[in-house]
Amino acid sequence: MSDFRRYQPHRNQSRWPWGKFLIGAVAVVVLILIGRWVFGGRDSGHDTNEPAIALINDQNGNLNAANSNVNALLNGNQNTNAENNTNASTNTAVASETATILSHCPGAVSQIGEQNSVALTFDIAAENEAANTLLNALIAQKTPATFFASGTFAENHAEFLKKIDDSGYPVYNKGYSTQKFSNFSGMDATLQIQKADRAISTATGASTKPFFRPPYGDIGGSTVTSARAAGYCTVLWTVDGYDWQDGQTVEAAMTRIKPKLKAGAIILLHMGYDVTPQIVTSLLAELSTAQLSPVPLADLFR
Repeated sequence: MSDFRRYQPHRNQSRWPWGKFLIGAVAVVVLILIGRWVFGGRDSGHDTNEPAIALINDQNGNLNAANSNVNALLNGNQNTNAENNTNASTNTAVASETATILSHCPGAVSQIGEQNSVALTFDIAAENEAANTLLNALIAQKTPATFFASGTFAENHAEFLKKIDDSGYPVYNKGYSTQKFSNFSGMDATLQIQKADRAISTATGASTKPFFRPPYGDIGGSTVTSARAAGYCTVLWTVDGYDWQDGQTVEAAMTRIKPKLKAGAIILLHMGYDVTPQIVTSLLAELSTAQLSPVPLADLFR
């Protein structure tokens, strides 16, 4: 059997283990140097922890900044959520009111309600001195009124519609353009109403639901069903003051209107004609005599 020990290197058989002694001495010196480096660093007058503390401070600063950003984001989200909640509440209120009114609106409505109230409604024909005079008079006397506008008018007179809305008066839908709705298919009629809503709500910031008044009072074809499908009650009028007619006078207008003044009446006048503010003055006096109160159109349905 072979003796594998013969392949091992031979060791020095010296009497003193100088190698071990030398290695041990070197190890002691190294330990001493390491100890001085670790424990003697503070003697120089410099805090060797400064870089570490600076790093920690930087990290804390970054962390604080990150926390601030997170808090700002959370606050922003809270504000957004609050705005969304407000918008959701507004949309819910509009949907609720629309549903209530549609339930009392089986077809085109020209008079509704039994309370001693009437609705003063104005189709907006123009933005001019007469229109501003009328609006300012209504505001000054705190007279409830309801307005209807076309989509094309809204696009050309957005600031004026915004002024009406800011004054507390709703602006409802009269279709996009002044055309007879009996000429439209059901789909086209719906698109006309929706296009008008976008234009008017862009100007006022408010939906035009739940009321639609067709130009010329034309309810032919599928006008009423198309309006209802779009979420609108079609509203006509009990009496038209004919203030739009050339040469119309206050006396002639009141002769037309007075016999129709009764509970639930919807009175149609037009904004933008010189005679209209004068008609309104006489009309309000007549309503007071008849013990009838003007209210927003929506109130008649309640």
